Amino acid sequence: MKWNSLKNKIVWHYQNKWYPVLYSILPHRMGINPDDEHKVIISLTSIPSRIPRLHYVIERLLRQTVKPWKVILYLKEEENLNENSLPANLKELCRYGLTIKWVENLNCHTKYYFSVMDYPDAVVITV
Repeated sequence: MKWNSLKNKIVWHYQNKWYPVLYSILPHRMGINPDDEHKVIISLTSIPSRIPRLHYVIERLLRQTVKPWKVILYLKEEENLNENSLPANLKELCRYGLTIKWVENLNCHTKYYFSVMDYPDAVVITV
């Protein structure tokens, strides 16, 4: 029991304190490749409880050495989640190519359905 508690504290500290420092000095720049002829889309969704830490995942996706054509985050508008309630660090990633779309709730299909419908010729990778 003590090990799990210590492990959780270490993971939390690493993710919330060290990642921002590491990202500021990593050589790979964030962004997408809008000229990609293969049209690879990274498509994802999230639940409201994970939104405050979602920017870490998306930053990692935008820092890959092979850049995607688009990174699209599909969110379901709910009582406690709307465009005004998104964290600033998540909105900031739109500068680097993140697209946030508000869609209806399709449960587990939300993360790929809209990408496949909007971009039928693209390769869709779900996260």
